[in-house]
Amino acid sequence: MKKMGVDNILFLMLMAIVPTVLVIVISFIFLLLPGAKNEIVQSLLVLPLSFILIPGIILSRQGKVHLEELGIKKFSKKDSVICTICCLVLYIYLLLNYEMRAIVLLSVQTLIVAISEEFWARGVLFYVLRKIFSNWLAVVLISSVIFVFVTHMNRDIIENLLYRMPGALIMGLIYQKTEKLQYSILFHYIYNILGSL
Repeated sequence: MKKMGVDNILFLMLMAIVPTVLVIVISFIFLLLPGAKNEIVQSLLVLPLSFILIPGIILSRQGKVHLEELGIKKFSKKDSVICTICCLVLYIYLLLNYEMRAIVLLSVQTLIVAISEEFWARGVLFYVLRKIFSNWLAVVLISSVIFVFVTHMNRDIIENLLYRMPGALIMGLIYQKTEKLQYSILFHYIYNILGSL
């Protein structure tokens, strides 16, 4: 354990709760606007604002945080090959089994969700938790619990335990091993698409 100070715990609570509350508040405001019922447009605005922009601003006000510290790193040739092969396999399967319109809509919305949630859950939360815990397993477990039970608190507990928790743990382990958000985003994207079918 590093520094389990009150400031660190309060900051962790802020970073764990504020983005989820923002999703609820901004979604509610968005629903009040005339003609604002499109889920993709709503996701395109609400999730990046709540899970990327606001946490990024809060972190930058705390001190200098480099994007690399949040897992945003250059793609290597190996990264490009792995992501391309995974997406090719996924889309061959989808194209053989589903209509193009459904694939496009699901892909766009799922990509927004995966990027936004991974930036927050693996990038931001890992960054904050690593300031408190030196044990990587504690970081993976705590970030996964926050992701599953705070972000998805409106879902059934059993569904969260059986469906979301295994995925969150795998995403945490992937990020811990690679230190690159693109791999946890890729897994999240594929996991959500296959889980939506």
